[in-house]
Amino acid sequence: MTPVPERIVIVGASAAGLTAAEALREKGYGGELTPIGDERRPPYDRPPLSKQILTGAWEPERAELRDAGTLGKLDADVVVVAVGAAPATGWLAGSGLPLGDGVECDARCRAAPGIYAAGDVASWHNPRFGVRMRVEHRQSATEQGMAVAAGVLGEARPFAPVPYFWTDQYDARIQAYGVFPPDSVTTVVCGDVAERKFVAAYSHRGRVVGVLGWNSPRDLIGQRRLVLAEAAGLG
Repeated sequence: MTPVPERIVIVGASAAGLTAAEALREKGYGGELTPIGDERRPPYDRPPLSKQILTGAWEPERAELRDAGTLGKLDADVVVVAVGAAPATGWLAGSGLPLGDGVECDARCRAAPGIYAAGDVASWHNPRFGVRMRVEHRQSATEQGMAVAAGVLGEARPFAPVPYFWTDQYDARIQAYGVFPPDSVTTVVCGDVAERKFVAAYSHRGRVVGVLGWNSPRDLIGQRRLVLAEAAGLG
């Protein structure tokens, strides 16, 4: 069994880092635990920034993952909303860790002995799909943080989720399960695109590897079983 370290440093204090830290304590870890973050505020939830907060439905303070006072997010004439992110790995140059599209990890989120990565910065081999992936979704950050905590405490097991995200864009509720390779074959399996209510399946090499729902949460639940049943063997 892997020995439990006396001191753990978590670089990155957002959703994945916070979840990993809390999971370690919940699992009984009593050693020194040091989260390090680059932002001048406590951890906060990213998805509401482009949903409830952007539309004015929430005050910025509601996005805080833990109660730590108020956030001041500034008056502006123009607001630019960026989609996607580049993993901040420059500070790791020369560290000896494998770097590519993020910190490259094995199926257990381990980049090197005693070093794990989780969240947006982590690129790992997902055995469910047989490919390396880096996922920028909020739910993945939480799940991967929990997986890292388990691994640090010697409970290592492959991290093999089906990626999932959802977003509200004005009157559209968009939900997606799985992966969406650029050369996928897309087929509408429920509803009608013209009516702005449908579910589309994405097939790759003969297997359904992703499903996307547009204003169709109930229909999507049934179709996501296709991804769970057929995803293995993508690589």
